[in-house]
Amino acid sequence: TGVLRVVMLSIAEAVGKPPTEGVFFEKYGRIAVVVDEVVNEGMLEAVDRNAVRKGAKGKGFWE
Repeated sequence: TGVLRVVMLSIAEAVGKPPTEGVFFEKYGRIAVVVDEVVNEGMLEAVDRNAVRKGAKGKGFWE
């Protein structure tokens, strides 16, 4: 449950809206990069939102 919470909060912050089915389809590329960054951070307790944002910004995605 903790992992899902962090992923959902990171997605909501990245797309600027609460994650819904429509948002997932609309912003799939951005969401995939955010999830990749959260997983890349490793330890859930050490996930830093700023680090996720910077890492996602450095990677390209298509929208």
